[in-house]
Amino acid sequence: MLINSLIRGMRFIQIVVIIIAGCSVPKNTSSSVASVSSYQANDLQVEDIVGVWDMMISTQRGNRETVLTITEDKGVYKGQTEQDAFMITKTGNELSWKSQVKSPRGSVQANYDMSVNGNNMNGTIRASGRTIKARGTRR
Repeated sequence: MLINSLIRGMRFIQIVVIIIAGCSVPKNTSSSVASVSSYQANDLQVEDIVGVWDMMISTQRGNRETVLTITEDKGVYKGQTEQDAFMITKTGNELSWKSQVKSPRGSVQANYDMSVNGNNMNGTIRASGRTIKARGTRR
């Protein structure tokens, strides 16, 4: 009984959201078309992400190159470098992941936040209280 009430309540909320969204979208204006187009352009598809990426990481000791391979299986993205394998989270055109990186002081966790634009990837890596820049190019 409680579950049926919850399901009916959720359906009501969905209908209200659809009605409100429909009322708030301007009809027949160029701005609504542009906003829909830009949203779709920023939502990465599987083929925009999957592949082999040549990465360049700018460190205090100079640039470091590595190869990142991204795969996808049933909506789950995975990354692989020479040092680590990890899960990747996709939000819009943003990718993020955590990786264990070997450094002169031992292994540290690095948090990657990258934006993908075509065959290029740019962003930052946060590790040990520092933030460095990274970029990648798809092969």
